[in-house]
Amino acid sequence: MLRNDYKLILLLSFFGSLVILFFLDIPILGMAIDYGLVLSNKIEYVDKTNVWNQAIYNSWTLINQIIAFLFKLKINIFIITKILTFLNIFFLLLGVMFIGYAFTSSVFLTFLISIIHLTFIFHIGSADYPILYFSDHIWGELSNSLFIFIIGILFAGFYRHVGFFSMVLISIHPVIGFWNIGIIISFFFLNKFFKFKNLNIEYLNFLKGLMFGSTILISSLLIFFYMREDNIVNIISFYNPELFKSYIDYWDGHRGGNVMWVKFHIKLIFIALILLIFLKKNYKELKGNLMQGTTIIFLGMIISTVIFYIVKLFGDNFLPLWIPIPNRFTVLYSILIFPLSAFIFIYFFSHINNSYLNLKKYNSFFIILIMLLCTFYSLFSLNSAKVSNLKKLFVNNYILLTNSKSQIIDYNLWSDVKKLKIKGSFVGNRYGLQLLSRNAYKPMFFDTSIDFLPYNIKLLNFMAEMIGEMYLVNFFDPPIITRRQGTIHETVIKKSFEEHSYSDWVNLSQKYKLGGIVVPNDWVINFEGHLLQGKYYKVYIF
Repeated sequence: MLRNDYKLILLLSFFGSLVILFFLDIPILGMAIDYGLVLSNKIEYVDKTNVWNQAIYNSWTLINQIIAFLFKLKINIFIITKILTFLNIFFLLLGVMFIGYAFTSSVFLTFLISIIHLTFIFHIGSADYPILYFSDHIWGELSNSLFIFIIGILFAGFYRHVGFFSMVLISIHPVIGFWNIGIIISFFFLNKFFKFKNLNIEYLNFLKGLMFGSTILISSLLIFFYMREDNIVNIISFYNPELFKSYIDYWDGHRGGNVMWVKFHIKLIFIALILLIFLKKNYKELKGNLMQGTTIIFLGMIISTVIFYIVKLFGDNFLPLWIPIPNRFTVLYSILIFPLSAFIFIYFFSHINNSYLNLKKYNSFFIILIMLLCTFYSLFSLNSAKVSNLKKLFVNNYILLTNSKSQIIDYNLWSDVKKLKIKGSFVGNRYGLQLLSRNAYKPMFFDTSIDFLPYNIKLLNFMAEMIGEMYLVNFFDPPIITRRQGTIHETVIKKSFEEHSYSDWVNLSQKYKLGGIVVPNDWVINFEGHLLQGKYYKVYIF
């Protein structure tokens, strides 16, 4: 049974998330939406060997399955975006609040700090992996939030929930999920060895949670393999280490060299040392769950940094090239730095106050101070443009929820394309393909992003050949503008598409089973087939 303070935290997190959600200008959920459209059969690939079809059905995550299920319920894209973004905000806010309450024992003070954290998006950066709170990259964002939520309920001592959501996290993002489980179990073994005081780990409840959560994980896996069996055609291909090395060196947007490594990790280690000092100085006084949660965060910071440098400095010698992105772990803790620092500061203030100052209403003092600081910051940062954008956002959110069709660019164009019976897939610029997929329900050849290649090695040879023919780009020496972007840059696509002759397009359509081309109106394509044109985009039909 949840105590009253935890019920209040839950309630505040729910309504706080709704408020933050409403005032966010949220982009559509990127590739996750496109994957969901295919998995829900709103878009069907006749050619099962299609590269994008292969990538989608080889990708396992519960998020894609949830999106597909919501599409099956005939829920529109905008509402789906709102639902998943709400879950992202809710888990992040709730996790931070649980952590804060363990340090401060004040619900409202914790709530204020958590809201400030999410409003101004404070973090210490990263080495070579972006930190995104609210964007179109829902896979990583929701897994980050769920990870922090799990740490939060560890601070609260809800071991059954820790086990349950740990398994759910694996089904959402296996890499982060197994990292989370590994750190928790490492701490459990550490506790067995050192026997920390005042710590009563409920191993049985944790195992029960794992068992309950495994039902979701296993169900998700069964759905994945069932759908995959009907939609995957084995492609005979050979792993080419030279091609993959070229991908890592020139194409991949997450791996590879970065001068920010050292700067970022110096900051991370500095915070880790503060945590260590905090643990050492307050070991005898810390409550069990507070000590447990802080130690787990400390372990995560140190181990993730060590793994990062092992992979970066020595990985080429003894690790496979498809190793998960090492900085995927360190960014998890960058998100926690600001609220954690604030909570530790308040803890120390409380300790000093109780021992020496005896200021009975220190919490009220802090609440008033924080509210004043937030008010002054808002007043000084708020200008007419921001007020105008706020009004626009309010109106847009209302329109999206009531009449989403009015927000679709070239709605009439996509309606016309939707009526066409076309078996082949489409090529084009990324945004045009997304509009086509989400509004006309036509299959894209691929969305110009090649981030999926490390997890679909067998497609590497095909992709290298196709990129050379379709986009006139040497895979071993791509243009500077498209290097390390994880995608083919739009200027490169435009240049290659305008260079192709009509006979080139005919040959490409036959080889790659294309149905059409979608590009902005200002692109000049040498094409003699059927043309549909809207205000911003045009579609050529083979």
